[in-house]
Amino acid sequence: MESLFTLILAHPLAKYVVVLVVYVSFVRHQRYRRIKALLHKYPDPEIPLRDLDVATEVLSAVRDYEFPFTYGNGLEISLLSTYGIPSISAILAATGQFKCGYLKRSVDGTLLLQELNEGYSRNQLRTALDKGRKPDKNEIENDRLRAAIAMERINFFHRQYNIKQSDYLYTLALFAVGPFLWIDRFEWRKSTDLEKNASLALWAAQGEKMGIQNIPKTFEDFVALVEVMIPHPLLPKFC
Repeated sequence: MESLFTLILAHPLAKYVVVLVVYVSFVRHQRYRRIKALLHKYPDPEIPLRDLDVATEVLSAVRDYEFPFTYGNGLEISLLSTYGIPSISAILAATGQFKCGYLKRSVDGTLLLQELNEGYSRNQLRTALDKGRKPDKNEIENDRLRAAIAMERINFFHRQYNIKQSDYLYTLALFAVGPFLWIDRFEWRKSTDLEKNASLALWAAQGEKMGIQNIPKTFEDFVALVEVMIPHPLLPKFC
């Protein structure tokens, strides 16, 4: 056995294989380090449903570290998907948003949505840049104020139009589950129940602030709502 092992190591490609194995093992360890820490810290996947601070922490990890590209693009695709609903696209077309204000609307919408849940990430950045200093109460309160102002602006824009509750609910469902449908299909690992519940809790809370009614209580119910709405309104409609 020893001579066989020595013979293998003597092969000219052996050192490259060893380096590759070590590298892959290291990458795997680092990739799963953050989610393992979160699952150890919050073993009950329903904790985010009871504590919005936990939900914010978990979803920030998803958005900023675990799947930044897919989560961000998933939100954008979710927003675009709402345009396929006739009642929504009719309002946008009537206001001229599709014709001359589409870029500004897209940028403004993205910034407002980001501001709703950026407080935790901003505090993490402050801590990292300032050698571990914890954010003070004024900074935390300022972050909450910014989120509140963003929500007020969102409500102000939407109150100007006669938007159906079903359209509000469908859009909310897309934001809550849309990115995770893409993550589970294309990313390097599946999302966990902890992460999905964090998204559910935060988007449900935002929906309540917008006065949306009959918000689903589970992630699966959100998915079912999206699946019911997608096949029919997105089909071409000819007059």
